[in-house]
Amino acid sequence: MPGPAERALPRIEYRDRHRRVWYVSEVARLKVVSPSIDGPNVALVIRFQREGEERFARWIGGEDWRRRSALHRLFAEAEPAASGTPVTTPQLEATEPAAVEAPSSPNDTAVRENEGRAVPAWDYDPQQALLVTEPPAGDRWLHEIKLDGFRMGVIVAGRGKTRDARIISRKGTDYTAEFPEIVEAAMELPVRTAILEVVVLDERGRSSFQLLQQLGASRRGLAYFAFDLLAVDGEDLKPLPLQERKRRLERLIGQRASTIRYTPHFDADGATVLAHACRLGAEGIVSKCRTAPYRAGSRSDDWRKIKCVRRQEFVVGGFTEPEGAREGVGSILVGYYEGSALRFAGKVGTGRGWNDAFGRRLRGLLESIEVDATSFNPPPPGVLAKRAHWVEPRLVAEVQFTEWTGDGKIRHPSLQGFRTDRRPADVRRERES
Repeated sequence: MPGPAERALPRIEYRDRHRRVWYVSEVARLKVVSPSIDGPNVALVIRFQREGEERFARWIGGEDWRRRSALHRLFAEAEPAASGTPVTTPQLEATEPAAVEAPSSPNDTAVRENEGRAVPAWDYDPQQALLVTEPPAGDRWLHEIKLDGFRMGVIVAGRGKTRDARIISRKGTDYTAEFPEIVEAAMELPVRTAILEVVVLDERGRSSFQLLQQLGASRRGLAYFAFDLLAVDGEDLKPLPLQERKRRLERLIGQRASTIRYTPHFDADGATVLAHACRLGAEGIVSKCRTAPYRAGSRSDDWRKIKCVRRQEFVVGGFTEPEGAREGVGSILVGYYEGSALRFAGKVGTGRGWNDAFGRRLRGLLESIEVDATSFNPPPPGVLAKRAHWVEPRLVAEVQFTEWTGDGKIRHPSLQGFRTDRRPADVRRERES
């Protein structure tokens, strides 16, 4: 049970599928004030606590984490606290949450609310692209603009009043309640299963991960781009060549500018497509073998991604004190997993809109998960290992950088935001082939 110092914090009760009662509260809050980093949202660490056990989950998207559908997702993703490493609880400003009724059905994402639904629980196991330095040449390849957003799958089934749809992330999280516009548009399509990409377009028509994180504040600009079709009317399309799947997808979606849009491709030389994509400000391109089947759960060289700039996720493992007139945080220390070891990759202390207000709020979030020992193996070299503050590796940051150095560090990094669609343990160094 929470101790006396924690009783003042607003909390709600949550019942898991075994009807056990958990007390839920936010234990760290980062109000992101820079639209260029995260938009006008709040990054939170949410604690589920009951006698003798506690779990923690990350949330970016505003105050609606208290909704029952959001609590289902948070609990499904929550990770147990590290043994012997309690998370401190800072005094936070918060409003009293509304009461949440105990659900009458199981809460787990994969099993809840299946009864009476046309769409059953569904395992979405997407094919992934291999990172390479140059686009392939030849007529076997088609090229798509790389969309910078959350990748999700959608399944639609049933007819009339029993018609239903589900949206699942690549790690199995149910996002159906978060995107009602997409569900409504998908219900109008004569399709049962499709793989789609969620993106937000800016004023120049570019996709943006940063803008995607603003959806809690504004739904304007939301578009759902379909780039593959895995099944339709009970027929499994995965064994078919990509060009045939895309032909059927285009026939299904069309070229109209609606909520769900077809992702066009280019048949020109890959190097030319990449050059134009970079000039337009895109992240890069994905080159795909037009005759290849869909290889679920595989990272195959049938799909190859080429980036204009290097950009990937890193796990936050610590931070440094600010210097001079700077406030809050000097830089965050980031790394990636190699096996079970968290490897140090460098310091990130810049990002458009990183100002003193952002630094102060970032510090409050990091201090709430601060620990005595580093999670990096081996520890960062030199004086950094003696002066840094260490945190539990719970946060995933999106970082843009120019290159990897010979000793495995990132050069000229820039923070782009924090991600909730990636588990820290899944973050690996992306290597070019």
